[in-house]
Amino acid sequence: MQNVHDILGSSSGEDMVKLYVPNGVGIVVLQSQHTVSCTDGLIDGLRGVLGSERVEVG
Repeated sequence: MQNVHDILGSSSGEDMVKLYVPNGVGIVVLQSQHTVSCTDGLIDGLRGVLGSERVEVG
Protein backbone atom coordinates (compact mmCIF):
# COMPACT_ATOMS: atom_id res chain seq x y z
CA MET A 1 0.00 0.00 0.00
CA GLN A 2 2.93 2.35 0.57
CA ASN A 3 3.86 2.05 -3.12
CA VAL A 4 0.28 2.88 -4.15
CA HIS A 5 0.28 5.84 -1.77
CA ASP A 6 3.58 7.09 -3.25
CA ILE A 7 2.33 6.74 -6.84
CA LEU A 8 -0.91 8.56 -6.07
CA GLY A 9 0.99 11.26 -4.19
CA SER A 10 3.21 11.91 -7.21
CA SER A 11 0.25 12.91 -9.39
CA SER A 12 -1.90 15.91 -8.53
CA GLY A 13 -5.11 16.81 -10.25
CA GLU A 14 -8.87 16.73 -9.85
CA ASP A 15 -9.73 13.05 -10.48
CA MET A 16 -11.06 11.10 -7.47
CA VAL A 17 -9.56 7.74 -6.52
CA LYS A 18 -11.39 4.81 -4.91
CA LEU A 19 -9.64 1.69 -3.71
CA TYR A 20 -11.56 -1.59 -3.51
CA VAL A 21 -9.82 -3.78 -0.94
CA PRO A 22 -10.88 -7.38 -0.20
CA ASN A 23 -10.92 -8.14 3.52
CA GLY A 24 -11.92 -11.82 3.71
CA VAL A 25 -15.60 -11.04 4.29
CA GLY A 26 -16.26 -8.75 1.36
CA ILE A 27 -14.79 -5.67 -0.22
CA VAL A 28 -14.10 -2.41 1.57
CA VAL A 29 -14.27 0.75 -0.55
CA LEU A 30 -11.76 3.40 0.48
CA GLN A 31 -11.93 6.95 -0.82
CA SER A 32 -8.35 8.09 -1.27
CA GLN A 33 -7.20 11.38 0.21
CA HIS A 34 -5.46 12.05 -3.09
CA THR A 35 -6.98 13.59 -6.16
CA VAL A 36 -4.94 12.83 -9.24
CA SER A 37 -4.53 13.62 -12.87
CA CYS A 38 -5.37 10.33 -14.58
CA THR A 39 -2.46 10.03 -16.99
CA ASP A 40 -0.98 7.04 -18.79
CA GLY A 41 2.04 7.26 -16.48
CA LEU A 42 -0.13 7.08 -13.37
CA ILE A 43 -2.10 4.11 -14.70
CA ASP A 44 1.10 2.32 -15.78
CA GLY A 45 2.65 2.89 -12.35
CA LEU A 46 -0.38 1.49 -10.55
CA ARG A 47 -0.57 -1.48 -12.91
CA GLY A 48 3.11 -2.15 -12.31
CA VAL A 49 2.51 -2.41 -8.57
CA LEU A 50 -0.98 -3.95 -8.48
CA GLY A 51 -1.20 -5.86 -11.76
CA SER A 52 -3.06 -4.77 -14.87
CA GLU A 53 -6.19 -6.76 -13.98
CA ARG A 54 -6.55 -4.80 -10.73
CA VAL A 55 -6.56 -1.26 -12.11
CA GLU A 56 -9.69 0.15 -13.72
CA VAL A 57 -10.38 3.63 -15.00
CA GLY A 58 -13.93 4.79 -15.31
